[in-house]
Amino acid sequence: MIPLTGADSLIERARRRDTAAFGELYGQVYTDLYRYALYRLGTREEAEDAVQETALEAFKGIGRLQKPDAFRSWIFTILNARCNRHIRGLVRSREETPLEECSLSMEDFSPELLTACRLRDAITALSDEDRQLVLLSVVGGFSGSEIAAMMKRPPGTLRCRLHRTLKKLRETLDEETD
Repeated sequence: MIPLTGADSLIERARRRDTAAFGELYGQVYTDLYRYALYRLGTREEAEDAVQETALEAFKGIGRLQKPDAFRSWIFTILNARCNRHIRGLVRSREETPLEECSLSMEDFSPELLTACRLRDAITALSDEDRQLVLLSVVGGFSGSEIAAMMKRPPGTLRCRLHRTLKKLRETLDEETD
């Protein structure tokens, strides 16, 4: 995982409510936070809302961050919890639109967009925990032991599960291209 630039001094300043310091820290992780939320939640609007709410919660709670070098995993943990809450709310309230109601055909999309859609669909089809593992590893860049700490699971179990899940994703995508 890529360490944050100047994290120690920025965190100390952010703890003293220096918004510019927090903004610099946040700027270093924003893209990965957004990408993670987009894959977890499925729409730009929901991802933007989750990331924005995460930033507010992190700024308010930065004083609780014990180790400055853990900022990245700490803010991802906040985002992960926010996404979990959002998904629980969606499960209770959202109805899926039947595929028959879509008016576009496959010819309306570029090959790159189709590949991206297939990947998103394959990730979306995973169980929520498997999706979290893949996104924290691939998008977040976290190691197996970091993910285990964030998800409060045994590291060996998560590494095996991540390996199986990535293999299943590859197989699913290979089947679709055949």
